[in-house]
Amino acid sequence: MKKILSLLVAVFITLSLIPGTAFADDDADTITILFTHDIHSHFDEYKNENGIVGGIGRMKTVIDNVRNSAKNSILVDGGDFSMGTLYQTLYTTEASELTFLGDLGYDATTIGNHEFDFGETGFADMLNAAADKSEKDKDLKLPHIVNCNIDWDKNTDSDDVLLKAALESCGFSPYTIIERGGIKIGLFGLFGQDADECAPLSGLSFDKIIPSARNAVDDLKNKGADLIVCLSHSGTDDDKKKSEDELLAKAVPDIDVIVSGHTHTTLDSPIMIGNTCIVSSGCYALDIGQLDLKRDPSGRWNIKSYCLNRLDQLIEPDTSLNMQLNEMKDLIDKNYLGVFGYSYGQKLCNNEVNFGTDAEIQSSKGETEIGNLISDAYVYGARKAGAADDQELIGVTVSGIIRGTLETGELTVNDAFNISSLGSGADKMAGYPLVGIYISGRELYNIAEIDASVSSLMPSAVVSASGLGWTSNSHRIFMNKVFDVNLLSSNGTKTAIDKDRLYKVITNIYCAQMLGAVKEKTYGLLSLTIRDKDSNPIDPEDLERFIIYNSDGHELKEWIAVSEYLSSMGTVDKKYASIEGRKTVSDSFSPRELFSNLSKVTLIAAAAVIIAAAVIILIAIKTVKRIKRRKERRNPTS
Repeated sequence: MKKILSLLVAVFITLSLIPGTAFADDDADTITILFTHDIHSHFDEYKNENGIVGGIGRMKTVIDNVRNSAKNSILVDGGDFSMGTLYQTLYTTEASELTFLGDLGYDATTIGNHEFDFGETGFADMLNAAADKSEKDKDLKLPHIVNCNIDWDKNTDSDDVLLKAALESCGFSPYTIIERGGIKIGLFGLFGQDADECAPLSGLSFDKIIPSARNAVDDLKNKGADLIVCLSHSGTDDDKKKSEDELLAKAVPDIDVIVSGHTHTTLDSPIMIGNTCIVSSGCYALDIGQLDLKRDPSGRWNIKSYCLNRLDQLIEPDTSLNMQLNEMKDLIDKNYLGVFGYSYGQKLCNNEVNFGTDAEIQSSKGETEIGNLISDAYVYGARKAGAADDQELIGVTVSGIIRGTLETGELTVNDAFNISSLGSGADKMAGYPLVGIYISGRELYNIAEIDASVSSLMPSAVVSASGLGWTSNSHRIFMNKVFDVNLLSSNGTKTAIDKDRLYKVITNIYCAQMLGAVKEKTYGLLSLTIRDKDSNPIDPEDLERFIIYNSDGHELKEWIAVSEYLSSMGTVDKKYASIEGRKTVSDSFSPRELFSNLSKVTLIAAAAVIIAAAVIILIAIKTVKRIKRRKERRNPTS
């Protein structure tokens, strides 16, 4: 008997030493939630300021380790799983992102705004491709897609019907219940207001998230859900009035956990709103979030532990999915890069310049080195494609479409694509094309004003320009801070802008559409009309006619212009190691700076101030006279 007991003890000890085997706390009152959001097609490992990080191999290692040690666990995603690397070029045909989520064993995901980057029909094509793969490969289990605030009663045109059918083919529903160890976990998804504004190609109408969430929570509670988790593509914000998921938690307190995507936020500790726990793990699969919950006797879920599992070089990558990665790369070469004469991983140049982190670039409200390089690349690519028309060219981009940074070391086609990965063109292929449009010198001031005024409220509107420089004054009125705009030559020589002349501007098609909408977006405070070379206004919906094409007949994609420019340098020019003073901010009280180039807005505001001052003076004079007369009546002999 003693031998048997000794043997059992030895077996128990041996099992307890095996990594990933756990016995403690694996009861019906404990649950582990693994979560990601804003992966943006980052399934290859990549280099950042921390070294080599990320990648599907490290994702799988961490996921498997946690699953082996936590009996009751779920794996979920908060949307924007697509659009950000070359894997997105297979989006409509191979559904690479959703397929990889299935391979990793995700239980559920929700819809992000970038899932609509190829339009509503493109999203439908991706879903249908994923469903076909799942049908052919019975081992591939796609994650459940949840969203409860698409208003299907309003979304009834043919594309809407097509998308709804495609979603349903992948197991779509407003919410679902997953059971783990007797615990019923209710999951529902939301698409926030800012996400909606960032998805002009979605073609869908969305209900407000708070009433939609209330309905979903009530339904899930009625169906016996023990724990309610919201996969929200809405996000948090430092400005609490704009922090959609914090407002949601306050309004719908019965939500236990909100996995908050969209704003690329990294939360080192959860945000607690009442009993609701808001968690975020950042973007690009750098971290996998882990929330361990324990239920107390009253039924309330309490945080047992919380961490972000960093996918760094300390994590040994699992290699079981490498074959699928390589197959995808072969398809990228064959179906996309090869069309433009490039290949996966092709070297472009070397880089010794520190362009800063992605977070630093996105939070900057001033001139950035990466913005200067990209706008210069626009001009370089346009000239190489023969679009210069023997005149000055101005390149314009905004920080909101710069999707990353360039690390030191060897730069490849992948790097050029990753920083310019958004959108598609008239060819229905990934990547925004560049367009050539014309803007008057007078309205170039308004492009500079977007940077000087609008970007203070909306950092994604920070403008970077090639061949153009401007100076603003911090003491001038909002929407009229810029008082000087000049053409800039490559050697820094300034030439005054002719306000009555048209200048050719090279930008991507999305930026051109946004420039065409400036007047509407600023309620007429800034006037900006995009034109053709004959000064005819261009309808922003008609910009495909102005796409620039390379000599091979293909669209000059934004990333191709960047690739060509990087390749032309051999080693990135050291001038990009610091800002060049293309835009400056003055705090001088010089009359020339304060009163030159006054806009109608400033003149109207000044007139209003003068009129108000005059009225106040007149009232004061009348008041003094009235008081004097009263004194005289009271003391007639004085």
